[in-house]
Amino acid sequence: MEFVPDERDEGLTVPYFEEASNSLGVVGYSTNRSEKELRVEIERSMAHLGSAIKSFQSGRFGPEGGPYRYGYVIAFTWQGMEGRISVAGLPIRNETPARVEKSKRHALYSVMLRLEAQFNSQLVMPGDMPLVPYLLDAKGRSLMEAIAEQQHFPQLPEPKGNVVDGEWREG
Repeated sequence: MEFVPDERDEGLTVPYFEEASNSLGVVGYSTNRSEKELRVEIERSMAHLGSAIKSFQSGRFGPEGGPYRYGYVIAFTWQGMEGRISVAGLPIRNETPARVEKSKRHALYSVMLRLEAQFNSQLVMPGDMPLVPYLLDAKGRSLMEAIAEQQHFPQLPEPKGNVVDGEWREG
């Protein structure tokens, strides 16, 4: 039996920061947490996932002339492999330093929530490996970037350093 959807999904529409609201499902756009507090929470969450953050690089995404999406590239290691999470804040229609800073904090807040949820998912989903999509292939692309470009799963490089391998046993 064939499934016929009621409506066609046209994909994700990213709202401008000025138009973000809870009614659109945008959570945390008005967070009062500082960038430093959010970065500490992200580092803690990454550690819970068995990862170590190497760097937070601030910058912007988008075409020359804008609209830009300000954010970060978070470089990390997980089980001896390199990874990268790109974090882009909502685009800003009328840019001011305060809106750029708020958009970046919103992006960090969203990543913090996702990482916390991914840690909790590991507790109830044995074998879940939420950081795998962000690992880098031999060409320096995240696995998701490589899959989008090549339409198949790329070969991962060998892990570097000491890697602890084990198995899970019901106790």
